[in-house]
Amino acid sequence: MATASGNYTKENFELHHAENPHIYKLFCDFALQAAARREYYSAKIIFHRIRWETEITEQRSDFKVSDGWISHYSRKFMSDYPQHDGFFRLVQRRVSYHDDAAPAAAAAAMQGVTFTGGAVI
Repeated sequence: MATASGNYTKENFELHHAENPHIYKLFCDFALQAAARREYYSAKIIFHRIRWETEITEQRSDFKVSDGWISHYSRKFMSDYPQHDGFFRLVQRRVSYHDDAAPAAAAAAMQGVTFTGGAVI
């Protein structure tokens, strides 16, 4: 598998997360709310809710959160909350920052799903 380079590497995510721990707290809070009612959910929708909370409800907020971090947050959440493994559907890209192609392919084979590329949905 080819490896990706750029802004959204695992190393840069660790730096981003260390500088912005409140994003992951919100992500977890909203994901756990959704998990109480849904078997699967969209990490992107959770990111939109984080944007609402930080841009609309906070006065004078110019905080921005990039979609480039969605796959990192969703994988971190499922790792930190193993009871919710599979809550976000992961798709392995041909060129990726993540090395979870084998687990995703194995899980897909067990569920009869074919992963052909894409992102967290």
